[in-house]
Amino acid sequence: MKRSNVHGIKICGVTTPAILHGCLQFPAIRWIGFNAVPKSPRFITAEGLAQLLTAASRAQAQADAASHAQADAASHAQADAATTEDTAGTNRHDHRYTAPDTTRSTQSTTLARWARGQASAAASRVGVFVDPDHATIDAYTPSLDVIQLHGNESPEAVTRLAEQAQKPIWKALSIRSPADVSAIAQWRGVPLAAFVLDAPKCVTYDGGATFDWNFLTPLASAYANNEQAEAGKLLPPFLLAGGIHVGNVCRARSALASLRSHSWGIDVASGVESARGVKSLSMIAALMQAFDTCADASG
Repeated sequence: MKRSNVHGIKICGVTTPAILHGCLQFPAIRWIGFNAVPKSPRFITAEGLAQLLTAASRAQAQADAASHAQADAASHAQADAATTEDTAGTNRHDHRYTAPDTTRSTQSTTLARWARGQASAAASRVGVFVDPDHATIDAYTPSLDVIQLHGNESPEAVTRLAEQAQKPIWKALSIRSPADVSAIAQWRGVPLAAFVLDAPKCVTYDGGATFDWNFLTPLASAYANNEQAEAGKLLPPFLLAGGIHVGNVCRARSALASLRSHSWGIDVASGVESARGVKSLSMIAALMQAFDTCADASG
């Protein structure tokens, strides 16, 4: 599977072990988002998130154990067959015992450690919050690698939170006008790891509104100023969100071409859902296939 040097995908709003496990099978899915906003149809509690991660690692371990046992049984059967043939004096040196493949059990151990925050994996765990208080952040952070803020948090509030949480902070910005693009400059010098540039917020938190990609042109100008910015005043890289799905993912990647050095990739939520807040493994797989086709076409 071909993987771009810059672009990856974040699947946001995961709530079940099956979807979590499915996402972890795709190398291009570099971030998995968990929604801590009670109004969202994708909401998961802090306790629920901890249980989800544990359940996913347990399910992987069970699947790996079954696969390991099956492979071991097949290998022993092969060895028994070889012994029988050796006894008969035929093919004496043509059969060798094949040791069971331990790759999957190793993956299971890695996933279990990842769920506990003790190991890196292909995907980072991102918690999505809207104007959270300290207690909420504290409840979720043991299960997270990244904190994403999607509310009206000020640069000052983000700076304080970064000191409190000791986790990378992403800030989601709703872009609805050229003025919103210009306002990005206020975030220079704020300790942000990334922006998530999204369509205007939906009051029901359903998502699905499409980002106006025409704003990427003035955005490119804003990032061009990074070359003249002093150390500590750079704008962070960004992910593009807002209504991305299998039908437009290639167009989204093409639209980001002029900002490749500043873009980490795309953020998808409702675009891989079969119903409100319900992720679909088949839709995720279709999105990933389209994403890989884009990468192959772009070279």
